[in-house]
Amino acid sequence: MRAMQLVVPDGRILEGADAVPELLRRIPRWRWAASLFAVPGVRPLARRAYAWVAANRLRISCAVRDREGRA
Repeated sequence: MRAMQLVVPDGRILEGADAVPELLRRIPRWRWAASLFAVPGVRPLARRAYAWVAANRLRISCAVRDREGRA
């Protein structure tokens, strides 16, 4: 429950922010964004951001739901 896990065809298991670039490579319109993870310093920042979102996902989803006017 701490992070998403992605199993790629070669058998590797990627978790959390480390799975994001692999997912982006598979979405045609977002393929370009995967290359951003090769920039020095981006991956550690992505891991911190992912950890924050994962820890606050219920609060975030409630805020989005409330903003959209759903109960």
